[in-house]
Order: sequence, then structure tokens, then C-alpha cells
Amino acid sequence: MAPISTRAVAATSAEYVLAESPVWDERTARLYWVDIPAGAVIEGRLTGDEVHEERRWYRPETVSAVCLADDGTLLVAGASALHRLDRERGWQETGPALIDGPRRLNDGACDPAGRYVVGSLDLSGPGGEEVLLHTGSSPARPLRSGVGLSNGIDWSSDGATIYHVDSTRHTVSSAAYDASTETVTGWSPLFEVLDGVPDGLALDAEGLLWVACWGAGQVRRYDQDGRVLQVVEVDAPLTSSFAFAGEGLTALVITTARDGLSSEELAAAPGSGSLFVARPGVPGRSRTRWAGSPSLRSAPDPTD
Repeated sequence: MAPISTRAVAATSAEYVLAESPVWDERTARLYWVDIPAGAVIEGRLTGDEVHEERRWYRPETVSAVCLADDGTLLVAGASALHRLDRERGWQETGPALIDGPRRLNDGACDPAGRYVVGSLDLSGPGGEEVLLHTGSSPARPLRSGVGLSNGIDWSSDGATIYHVDSTRHTVSSAAYDASTETVTGWSPLFEVLDGVPDGLALDAEGLLWVACWGAGQVRRYDQDGRVLQVVEVDAPLTSSFAFAGEGLTALVITTARDGLSSEELAAAPGSGSLFVARPGVPGRSRTRWAGSPSLRSAPDPTD
């Protein structure tokens, strides 16, 4: 049976260099995302199939991911450390560096206990030495090593399984997860994504996996055996991530990039760098909020 096909519509202007890490706040009906090279954390409102930007906060570094905190603030993954952002008072605490060398932090998410898990990316090229870090202890410790490029992360509804994307190896893998001890057991690949590069990942309300496929201009719904059940077509090849948003979490808000595209490629896909919205007919799940972490203890950054 052929996969169900849906087409996304552009929801913003095409102005973001590398939009990533969208997250929906059901309490405030706001959407947050980042523009990585701009160092921007962005807040917007979803109205129908349009996203209206409302404000931005900047850091003098890359920012790769944002997540919601229990207390209403935001946790932001900077170049090498985590930062807490208060929507009214601005930047607050900054944690210690989690990585070093020619690398930066990449995608992140909270585990079922509200502890932040974040991966790394090698800026000098794929070396296969990247990590997936659990920041619920101090110092942060690896949940997975030897990764080519750490990307999307999510958990099963019972919290017993963690899912993780290694973009360099084109794999979506899983492992047994124990939130009480913050340990994983038995990483193994579930399936490969050969047509495009897997990037952002999330599970829907039915427990199936959605994956943003960078280079393919698609977000796909997979079963646990790697069969493609549904495809959302995006008029931008560099689909980076997505979030289930809006009432009932029935909207799929997709981030895209224009970074690295040639003038010919941009002419062929002028929507590159926009956010897109689709209505796939499958609701998502709420993302777990950050509960606080020992890895974020230091005083506010005096340069902010």
C-alpha cells in the first residue's frame, strides 16, 4: 500500500537560515524555535496555518535547541553549554561547558523524568565520535557514544524506550531506558533512512515515529519496522525538524533551512527557510518539560 501523502503550506516568510527545534507550549498557545547560526530563540503564535513571529532573543553564539521548563522559562542549548531564558527578564543562568573542541551542541529533549538529553555535532566534519549526553547529573554523562551526528530524540509513551537519530549513519535506533537510574541498555538500529538524511524525530499519539528527512523535503511517518506509512511533502528540500502544535496537537509545524543552498536551488525552492504547516490527520503528544538539572548551576553570564 502506498503511503498517504499530504502537502504542507508555507506559514512564514523564507527568512531563517537554519530553523530548528520547534516546540509547542500548550499553556500559553505559543510556538518556540531557533535559528541556529543567528543565535536566535524565537516566539510565535499559530493562527490557522500561519505562524506569526512575536519576539526574539539573541545570544552571541549558535543556539541549537529550545525546550519548555516546568516553571515557565525556556532551556536553550547554546554552542557548548545550556542557558535558561526567562521570557520577561531575559537570559538567566548559564551552565558549565558540556563539550569542547570544534563541536557544538545539537538537538535535545527531556526524558520522562524531565531531565535534559542533548547531543553533539562535529563542526570539522563527520568523525564518528559524537555523544548523546544526559544532563541530569553533574557532570553530564553519555547515554550513547561513537555517534556520527546526534539528532532527533524521543521516548515511548511508557518511557521504557528511547529513540535516537544518527544523521551521519542515516539510522533511527532505540534502546531500553530507565528514567529512575538515567541508564540505557542495548542500542540497536531500528531502520535506515536512505532517501534523505534523518534529522528531527518525534512519536505521535499512536506511538509511531515521525522523522524530518533533510535533503528530501519531507517529513515521514514510520512504523517500528521502518515502513513508511505517510509522507508530508514540503516545498523546501532542507526539512530539519517539526512539532505537533495547535488545538489537540493536530497541526504539524515544520522547520526548514536555506543554509548552503545555491542560488539555483533557492530559485527552485524559494520557500526554503520558512516554517511550514501540515494537517496530517494524526495527533501528536505533549513534550515533557524540563524539571531542572544539576548541570545548570552557575551564575548568570556577565556578557549577556
